[in-house]
Amino acid sequence: MNIRRIANWILIIATVAGAMAAIIGLFMGLADGDTAGKDADSAIIQGDNNVIIKGSQTGDIHIDTGLSAREVAEVILEQRERHAKDIAAKESEIQELTSAIKELRDPDAPDKERRAAAEAALARGDATLADALFAELEQAAKDKSLTLQDKSRAERKKAAAAARHRGAIAFLHDTHAALTHYQRAAEHDPEDVDAWNRIGHLQYRLGELATAEAAYERVRTLGEGTQDRQTIAMALGNLGVLAKTRGELAKAEDYYRRAFAIAEELGRKQGMAINLANLGNIARTRGDLAKAEEYHRRSLAIDEELGRKQGMAASLSNLGNIAQTRGELAKAEEYYRRSLAIHEELGHKAGMAANLTNLGGIDRTRGELAKAEEYHRQSLAIDEELGRKEGMAISLSNLGGIAWTRGDLDQAEAYHRRALAMNKELGHKEGMAISLSNLGGIAWTRGDLDQAEAYLQRALALFEAVGARPWVEKVKRLLQRVREKQGRG
Repeated sequence: MNIRRIANWILIIATVAGAMAAIIGLFMGLADGDTAGKDADSAIIQGDNNVIIKGSQTGDIHIDTGLSAREVAEVILEQRERHAKDIAAKESEIQELTSAIKELRDPDAPDKERRAAAEAALARGDATLADALFAELEQAAKDKSLTLQDKSRAERKKAAAAARHRGAIAFLHDTHAALTHYQRAAEHDPEDVDAWNRIGHLQYRLGELATAEAAYERVRTLGEGTQDRQTIAMALGNLGVLAKTRGELAKAEDYYRRAFAIAEELGRKQGMAINLANLGNIARTRGDLAKAEEYHRRSLAIDEELGRKQGMAASLSNLGNIAQTRGELAKAEEYYRRSLAIHEELGHKAGMAANLTNLGGIDRTRGELAKAEEYHRQSLAIDEELGRKEGMAISLSNLGGIAWTRGDLDQAEAYHRRALAMNKELGHKEGMAISLSNLGGIAWTRGDLDQAEAYLQRALALFEAVGARPWVEKVKRLLQRVREKQGRG
């Protein structure tokens, strides 16, 4: 096995940033030494906001009065490690669980002791009492909607709210069960924006992009019907994430620009910051690093002004990606470590996994394979625990790259095939292109030029489809080298 042949190929390693979005490859070993990382996508989700939560040595959670319902919701989600991979869906999860906890704390409810016990159990991860309570409320409201014609609409809304609360607590353990509850909420009240929005997020999480899109379009239609600009912006941002995931950059950019314009019009700085970051990711995918850096610095400035640490962490990772693409490894590492520190402070495991992957990419570029492998295995373990298929696919690609560098082609191929299967399942064109390019490189190394060409042709079509111009040119150059080797140059 001649390892030097690999240096003349295209070793593509995926990296991640922040806690979100689409895969961008690291093209290493080429004469120009280009690299790139994964960006942080997020959509706009609006929402809202007493009990001190402490952890015991046994892992139990104890509650004293003092914290708001939102603060309790945040702690419960982090303790159960059920947060989504992007800011938008995460904020939606927090808002939904916050709403359920507020309902449990209803000062006018006759069964205060039962509700307090349900909240305490929920904080320990036991949703049984809360679910039973909300199930009774849902059924009662549904029955009344069928018998009290003059109050039918109001009761249907109550039933929908109770179903949403059941969805919020079911999500702590079971995404599919949560989806069923939210779908029932939409049946109770077809105009429930929150129910449709959560359906979109959960379908996206499950890799069902078409049904997620239909749900987000429903949100947009409802917003337009009531002239609710904030709801429209929310839907546009989410549709932008979907378009970006599919590699439809022009469409994604249009959605993000429209969402940003509405956020700016409404004075919603958080929405402005999120959409600036998304526009930065679009620019970066297209290879316009100067524009990408400008967008991310503007986003970071707004988040620093607002004190939004999660947004700051995402922007720092994005700036690290840009520095890494430019070959400024020390600067990139500094950005990633600052982002990792914030995620550790917040207890955000998805963000921690993302930055562990980024740091692994830095070490791999430096030739420190053992250290890089350890970072990637840590990241993979976290993503497997959280059920984040996108992050798992990225880590598998990275581990495949390390195996390839070490000359273990069989293991490398196995990793890349697993990554390809996951990216196909998720509909991630860029991820699929990365995996196909890697498989093409393995075929080249084995001397199977026809197979290498076939893989690269498929990768090229996908990179062209997503508008990833820098990678399109690289794959074209590699195809030319394959043809020259075949005597067809």
